[in-house]
Amino acid sequence: AGVDWQHGPYALGFSAFHSKVRGFITPGENPENIDRATIDGAELSGTMALDGWQTGLALTYLSTEDRKSGNRLPRQPRWSGRVDIDRTFGTFSVGTTFRGQSDSEGGRFAPDNQGFVTADLRGSYRIDDDWRIEARVENLFDRDYQVVQGYNQAPRGVFVSLRYGR
Repeated sequence: AGVDWQHGPYALGFSAFHSKVRGFITPGENPENIDRATIDGAELSGTMALDGWQTGLALTYLSTEDRKSGNRLPRQPRWSGRVDIDRTFGTFSVGTTFRGQSDSEGGRFAPDNQGFVTADLRGSYRIDDDWRIEARVENLFDRDYQVVQGYNQAPRGVFVSLRYGR
């Protein structure tokens, strides 16, 4: 169930969910079959566009349970989220994204996964109505992290592109 609200440049969204799952199979190289699981959660999101600024926020809370053992489901972080901040100056724009998640349990066959926060940086220049140059740096601080235990994420990456289209 959810609700959305918008007023001018502001928007908020909230949703909550409850699921009972039979035969939940955990992801990864050593999957487990969990007979019965419960997954509850809530998501909050918001955006604002004002005076050349665009911001966005998304936050998720997740409560999971193996109903037989009472343990949390593996590889399911309790908290995850992101924040986006962008600013436009005429034909230039710059922005950043912060994203992260809390620790998650690895399960019987895998170690726990450490939480993380990463930062990305981006910018663009509009040459004319059809062309723009874009640049971005992903994982700005070259953080070693894994969204899922055992699957390393890319190190810092620098990208430049030339785009055509409106």
